[in-house]
Amino acid sequence: RFVTAAHETASGYRAGKLHRVYFSPGILMASLDTPTLPPATTTNCLIVGTDRLFIVDPGTPHESEQARLFELLDELQAEGASLDCILSTHHHPDHVGAIVPLSKRYNLPVRGHLETLSRLPDGFRPGSPIADGDTIALGQAPDGSEGWHLEAVFTPGHDRGHLAFRESRYGALIAGDMLSTVATILVDPPEGHMHTYMASLERLAQLPITTLYPAHGPAAPNGLELIQRFITHRQRRHNAVSSALAKGPNTVSGLLPEVYWDVGKEMHGYAARSLLAALEMLEEDGEAVREGETWRPS
Repeated sequence: RFVTAAHETASGYRAGKLHRVYFSPGILMASLDTPTLPPATTTNCLIVGTDRLFIVDPGTPHESEQARLFELLDELQAEGASLDCILSTHHHPDHVGAIVPLSKRYNLPVRGHLETLSRLPDGFRPGSPIADGDTIALGQAPDGSEGWHLEAVFTPGHDRGHLAFRESRYGALIAGDMLSTVATILVDPPEGHMHTYMASLERLAQLPITTLYPAHGPAAPNGLELIQRFITHRQRRHNAVSSALAKGPNTVSGLLPEVYWDVGKEMHGYAARSLLAALEMLEEDGEAVREGETWRPS
């Protein structure tokens, strides 16, 4: 059975033979078990194209999961498709676990931002780096139109080398870890930078997007609506940090229960990292001052 993110829940994941499910033409989504951050349990691997296939974020390190992906790719090749290359949105472990075995098995080059390629595990066949605005030709679109391609959109903030990919014919966006439909996104300093992440979200909000494919969770049919929800959520959380700090000097651990009152204690370790990123954003804006472990309003 093909396990799409539509079948993923926060509590579990169902394995089996990979069937083929499409949320938009030309993009096949397989959710594969990965050691990712809760509440997600899987990472979406996207297979883009019809005659020429591009494999985005084969993240699983588990051999049994890799075997399921290989079986699907072998079937697609038997039907006449060719495998072109592997694309990486960013270097985090739950996105790159199968890159080396996949590259070796099919002799595929791996492409991504230069920052990403320099941080991937050794052993893959390197391809040319991808920069902001670069296009990747996909061949003929499912409706027969020509000029079908992916456009790379540089979206740092969660990761310094993060790329999203917008598909040109139907407006689908492969968003990587910019957004999720099962949780918020961790912005963890120093790799994560809140000002940069927010700027990347705002940039995505200006693009013509239909279906949005996150790395974790179901596809979102109205991608722009999801992006705006994330922007609004971050703005509200930022305001909460500012209001809590205005009451007087405090530490991250002291601010956490007030700012993240709606988050379970089991997630407080992750929330503390995003809270630190929000405080650093206030510091950059001249609204907060750090004195050791203590923060105070400026």
